[in-house]
Amino acid sequence: MEALGEGDDALFNITYVSSPEEAASLVRESLGTDDEYAGYVQYVDGEVRTVLAKATSAAEAYEVEPSILMMIMDRYVAEEALIKETLQKNPAALANPEFIETLMAPVEATVRASVTDNTPRESLRYYFALFGMAAFFGASIGLIGFQQIRANASALAARRSLGALSHGKTAFVTLLASWLLSFASLLVLFAFLVVIGGVDFGDRVGICILICLVASLCATALGCALAAIPKVPDQAKGGIVTGIVCVASLFAGLYGTFAMDFADAVSQTAPWLDVINPVVQVCQAFYATMYYDTYAQTFGHLAILLVMALIFFALSTRSLRRKRYASL
Repeated sequence: MEALGEGDDALFNITYVSSPEEAASLVRESLGTDDEYAGYVQYVDGEVRTVLAKATSAAEAYEVEPSILMMIMDRYVAEEALIKETLQKNPAALANPEFIETLMAPVEATVRASVTDNTPRESLRYYFALFGMAAFFGASIGLIGFQQIRANASALAARRSLGALSHGKTAFVTLLASWLLSFASLLVLFAFLVVIGGVDFGDRVGICILICLVASLCATALGCALAAIPKVPDQAKGGIVTGIVCVASLFAGLYGTFAMDFADAVSQTAPWLDVINPVVQVCQAFYATMYYDTYAQTFGHLAILLVMALIFFALSTRSLRRKRYASL
């Protein structure tokens, strides 16, 4: 006990008194103050007895300091009993320094271990949600690209429509260029997460690049689908992209602790909302890559994103067809 009360990192502030009554009085008087005593220790008929200031049973309020005192004294009593038993059965063993060292060594009943290759970090949720939002802001690239291939969009678009390149090839090249531009942007953001954000994916960088590729394709398809909406001004469609992505990011927990709690509640009560939310699917794909032993979960999320992309492209068929105009 003396060792526990000495030094700058002393665990206890020990006070010595002459009687159990005086010790009990000090403990009672300290209750409710800033310097409460955890309890007191006394010898009764050669045995150590510990009296705690507050109960530490599961049925009552849990107090840290009394629990620490109880744990230390329980160990002391157990070691004392072991030494007494050794003295009775094999006194010569106590003459062996190695035996004494083993006897006094702390017992490590638990071992700290991690069930995943990466230690969970609260910041990762924000990073992945931010990545999902950035990925689907790439829908603006597809939106602008497909708006500009309409012959009545601009003088340049009119000249293209009259050129030798077919409308189908123009649409395909526009799709490919929008996809690659969005993909390149996500690669830059991914490099930022790894280098600046300190997110370590280990040997799974390849699957992360695949996530970027699929996410950018789905975002491009979303922009293409929004470009096909009839009777809506082009400027308003840009606002629609912003609104969709910002709302979807809320369900990914992007906007702070409240948003995270809200997203968790939605996931528990209506998990199907996560399935139809592309931003959440991107977040969960990165989570699965980071923490699961296999890629099964990751490929599941990528499959959902690919299905979404097919649906968006199907909805955008109208905007991809060649149109007739009265004049250009």
